Amino acid sequence: FSSSRSLQRPLRVAFLGPEGTFSYFAGVEYLGHSATYHSCSNIPAVFEEVNAGTCDLGVVPLENSLQGTVGVSFDLFLKYPVTIQAELFSRISHCLLSTEERLSEIRTVYSIPQGLPMFHLAESAPAPGRCVPLASTAQAAHRALEEPGTASIGNGNLAEMLRLNILARRIEDEAGNWTRFVIIANENSTRKLGTVRSRKPGAAPSEVKTSMLFTLPDQPGALSGILDLLAQNHINMCKLESRPLR
Repeated sequence: FSSSRSLQRPLRVAFLGPEGTFSYFAGVEYLGHSATYHSCSNIPAVFEEVNAGTCDLGVVPLENSLQGTVGVSFDLFLKYPVTIQAELFSRISHCLLSTEERLSEIRTVYSIPQGLPMFHLAESAPAPGRCVPLASTAQAAHRALEEPGTASIGNGNLAEMLRLNILARRIEDEAGNWTRFVIIANENSTRKLGTVRSRKPGAAPSEVKTSMLFTLPDQPGALSGILDLLAQNHINMCKLESRPLR
């Protein structure tokens, strides 16, 4: 499908960058390598690129099974006229990456702040001279590539991309760590993916989801009335998120 779409016209996809982040690999997993991927410095920039038509689609994280909702992503649906085209669940697994071949040679570790404590979960990991937080796991991997005696914690696919060694695999402290991503498009765009699809672990291939955004009057029973309508029509509500009106 990726190759077919690229023959019609190159598919431009915005993602939270730089190249090599979990958002990037989620997009490649779902949309294929034939798309043209455009790195954005933050999530609002992804929405802006899609809204402006600079990119056909955008890949944004909505929630993580351990850390919860990505609030900024939900709020941006209030601001931009975009629609959800598909969702996919990506397992977040971390590896220790380096140009070195042994853990004993590591003096400095780079990663996002949440990833640094995982270094000590690597088998026989020594205490590094320092742990340095960076903005993304991709940036951390590039630092490890450039500096001898250093390592980074991030997606194992970075090893193949940058030709790094994997010194330890699956060093995350929680095995059941998943992030739910959605692919968005401008509501007036002709470059759409068809039926909204879900790639949830264990879900049936035909499972379809609908997301609704609505406001309610500040009065007793307002939300209850909506929930009753869903129940009466045999609609299974799997998530309810309340956001502030800015």
